[in-house]
Order: sequence, then structure tokens, then C-alpha cells
Amino acid sequence: LLYWATGLSAVFLEGALARAMTPAPQIVVHTPEPPAFDGPAGDVDVVVEGPSLELPADPVLDPYVAYARGEPFLRRRLGALDAFHLRTIARAHRMVSAPAMLDRLAKPALIELIVEHVRVVANATAT
Repeated sequence: LLYWATGLSAVFLEGALARAMTPAPQIVVHTPEPPAFDGPAGDVDVVVEGPSLELPADPVLDPYVAYARGEPFLRRRLGALDAFHLRTIARAHRMVSAPAMLDRLAKPALIELIVEHVRVVANATAT
């Protein structure tokens, strides 16, 4: 113990004294509020009926603005989206006469449909 004590410096002793005189931190326990529900919600069945019922037109991308930066740019942007967003873009811009047919198209076909439609519209307005 004496050998150990000879190795202590004044800085160490001052720090030890400061730590000893500082009160220990108090642990504060917050009681959480009770849950609003008894448990998780069950499965929800969404039923869509009738040909006139459509999803709200709120696309995440304006394909015409993206096409102005080039077709490869538009294709990259569309490729990053899932099929739901691609269908929403096609519906919002009225790219097909029967929106219900969009539900049968896979992602690659939706991308081709959007690119082709935007290309045709862009070429028509350019002339």
C-alpha cells in the first residue's frame, strides 16, 4: 500500500477529492403513460369496388420535369420507385384510358408506359 501511495500525484488526489465531494447523480424514473389501446390492431381488409373509385392523384414525381433532363434521367427516377408510385403517376397524368388496367402491369411495363407517354407528349409539344 505504501509503494502504491508513493506513485500518486497531487493531480490524482485533487481529482479523487473532487469526485468524493460531488454528490452521486440522482436516478429519475419517469412512469410512462398507459397505452391508448389494449393491443395491436388486427388485419385490415381494404375493399375497392366500382370502376370510378381511384386512388388520390398525388404522384411523387412529375415525369415531364424529369424527362426535360433526359430520358435516362427519367428512367433512373422511375426505376427507383415501386409499382404503387408508378401507377399513381400514370393515373394522375391520365396516361391510360382505363386506369384499372394499370393494376395488371408489372413495374417494367409501367416504366415503359410512362416513358413512352411522356416522350410522345414532349415530341408533340416540341413541334
